[in-house]
Amino acid sequence: MRDKDKTVCMGNSVQIGGTPTATPPAGASISGVIWSPLTGAAQYQANPMVSPSSNTQYRVVVVASTGCTDTDFVNVTVQPKAKIGNYVWRDDNANGIQDTNEPGIGGVTVKLYNTSNVEVGSSTTNSQGLYEFEVCAGPYYVEFGTVPGYSRTIANTSDDTKDSDANVTNGRTQNYTLNPGDNNPTVDAGYIPNGKIGDFVWEDKNGNGQQDSGEPGIPGVTVQLLDQNNNVIRTTTTSGTGAYEFDNLPPGTYYVRVTPPTGYNVTTPNSGNDSTDSDINSTTNTTGAINLGAGETNLTIDAGLLRPASLGDFVWDDRNGNGVQDAGEPGIVGVTVMLEDASGNPARDINNNIIASTTTGSNGSYQFTNLRPGVVYVVKFTAPSGYQPSSADRGGDDTKDSDANTTTGKTPG
Repeated sequence: MRDKDKTVCMGNSVQIGGTPTATPPAGASISGVIWSPLTGAAQYQANPMVSPSSNTQYRVVVVASTGCTDTDFVNVTVQPKAKIGNYVWRDDNANGIQDTNEPGIGGVTVKLYNTSNVEVGSSTTNSQGLYEFEVCAGPYYVEFGTVPGYSRTIANTSDDTKDSDANVTNGRTQNYTLNPGDNNPTVDAGYIPNGKIGDFVWEDKNGNGQQDSGEPGIPGVTVQLLDQNNNVIRTTTTSGTGAYEFDNLPPGTYYVRVTPPTGYNVTTPNSGNDSTDSDINSTTNTTGAINLGAGETNLTIDAGLLRPASLGDFVWDDRNGNGVQDAGEPGIVGVTVMLEDASGNPARDINNNIIASTTTGSNGSYQFTNLRPGVVYVVKFTAPSGYQPSSADRGGDDTKDSDANTTTGKTPG
């Protein structure tokens, strides 16, 4: 019986045996074999499977039909298993290193694959974040699963005993070659707590850039989250109360962009308390850079939107000079009306454009539109030839009296 000696990994089985080479006496044949130290049916098999726990020599006796025997030996060497593993931890400062007081994370799924991408083991970390695989010698890689509320930290930053080895995208490590009896306790994975960005989109009715009592949220507004390269990575819409939120965000630089609904403009940004002001640039509809730390919640990113205001009414012929619009007193066509700010400069609209003067229509009416709420506007009337302003603020009804100063032709603002 001739066969090569065998090597087997601890706990595995290997087949021994071979083709008999002994020549039986003339007219005889080989009737069987007897293996030792095997027992039972296995000792009579030509090629038995064995699972020794230590190095073992097996003796085989080949028996001829005449009773003659021949003896051979097979040596089986048992190789110890190798170990690979270590630690999954919470990387609170996102530096990719296991720092003091950064705890382990339990319950994380960890899988071991051979380099043919066949899964050979699966485990979960214990309450301290530890895991280990005990396997036969060979090349392997480790794959760390996802952890709800966390992102993988940066990999391979420095000391291999303390850094993270998991690819940030797929959680896989490099390949490791394990020899019999090796122990590699350096294969770690760090996870960063995710954060949140969000808050509120509201109607800034008085245009002061602050969330005042009674100013409602605006539902259904499209809000986008952009990464540091200004790529849109998430989109949502505000709730019925005007709230929005982007959660489960890894540390990094972000921007928020708001799309004002039809009929709305962006209010003045950064006008006061950051928790109640608007953070959206009125030109780009986008915030400045938001630097989000590990596990940070930033719910101060607000957007105030306002609807353009309008101002106007009526220039009339006050025939009885009482300063009140009486029945039968007609409007005056073609009267020049200008709009100024509180300093007497030409007024600007909600888009910061200078507002052109206008003239009254055929019925004496006029109107300025697209005005910014909360701004003090002064109306200046130029009396046509042959007319002068009638007395202001007579009769107690502001909807029917005259508002222009009799000397300047301007309203109080």
